[in-house]
Amino acid sequence: MYTLGGAGALLAGYFTRYTHDIDYMDLKYQAWQGKYLDLLGTQTDILEFSHTTVSPTYKNRAKIVYNGENLKVYVLSKEDIVVSKLCSYAEKDKKDIDILMKTINKQELLEIIKEVKNDINSRVPKIKEQFLQNLEILIKEYSLILE
Repeated sequence: MYTLGGAGALLAGYFTRYTHDIDYMDLKYQAWQGKYLDLLGTQTDILEFSHTTVSPTYKNRAKIVYNGENLKVYVLSKEDIVVSKLCSYAEKDKKDIDILMKTINKQELLEIIKEVKNDINSRVPKIKEQFLQNLEILIKEYSLILE
């Protein structure tokens, strides 16, 4: 299971903001795997890749936070979580990004942004539009320079 969002950041120790849901990538889980999610006792959101601004190579940077017999839980990297939050860029996302930006690798962030920009046409049109609009704000807010 690959988690992201506030719950992922909390599990990985990136920050301590409480969240009411757990976001994870849809990897076509089997029914028995979904039952593990019911054990968490919280709302879970399955995110289809085409409905996110997650990089195609997110698995390469993910951090394992639980390695059980039947379940492994990974959290996306800080940089991937920042880019994933450009999908909605709600007020809570902006606060999370502000916290994460203090400790991320900016070069890695820029590489991930490039990956998503190069793949954005494979996403739902609304996601593409939101990503490009929110990316512009992020670049100005944090004085990032894209090549």
